[in-house]
Amino acid sequence: MAGKKGEIVVQGLCVGVGIALCATFPLRADESIRITVHAGARHAVCGMGASSPHHNPAEAEAYANLSEATRKEIAAFFWKDADFRVMRLWSGGTLLPHGLIVKEALEVQPGLLLIAGPTGQGMSAVASEVKAFEDANGVKIEASGVCNEPNVNGLMSPGAMPGAVKSLRQELDSRGLQHVKVVAPEVSHVDDPGINYVQQIINDPAALDALGGFGTHSYNMAMTKELMDLEAPHGKENWITEASGNGAGRLAPACFWRR
Repeated sequence: MAGKKGEIVVQGLCVGVGIALCATFPLRADESIRITVHAGARHAVCGMGASSPHHNPAEAEAYANLSEATRKEIAAFFWKDADFRVMRLWSGGTLLPHGLIVKEALEVQPGLLLIAGPTGQGMSAVASEVKAFEDANGVKIEASGVCNEPNVNGLMSPGAMPGAVKSLRQELDSRGLQHVKVVAPEVSHVDDPGINYVQQIINDPAALDALGGFGTHSYNMAMTKELMDLEAPHGKENWITEASGNGAGRLAPACFWRR
């Protein structure tokens, strides 16, 4: 198509391109644009997902008290029909109550990936909780965060993040959990806070080696080109573990992809 506004060069993940373009350009029916997608894949999208709502035992109990038919309908809708492939499990003394919802999700989505979302506890406690959950439910957790939104309320400074990544890797390994990847920093935004935390990890070779994937949250934005370019040379996975209304011109809703 002839490009009235010039050429749009799509260099990254093409998810929701139509929505992104409409948000960026207030097009009328008589306008046209040109989209150029360069040859060669840059990302392999591994799946969309959602967080389990079980923040506390009371919520888990409420789910368990639903009829089996209702629970199976819920599981089929989210994990099979919507093809959600990632479930984030809140941890911090609250991981074990997720057992039933995980079991029923795995029945309809056998390849479901589980990621633990710690809320500020120490790394030994994080690893112990992951181990207890796996042992109790006979499942494998794919990855664990270090701290949910460490930039909020001063939970963890950027300078402390590399040490936490290394510590969690050691704690997981000491419990035979070498298969559990460490995902960090899971900051609330991908602009300056995200860049600062990610840069601190990159600056520490041992922390970067211990890291399984970069993780961020996407509120009113998703991956920016600046952060993507910072992460790209290191060949790590990228997890967006929370998301909400993505802003114009950004690249993806909540998802997980490998480079």
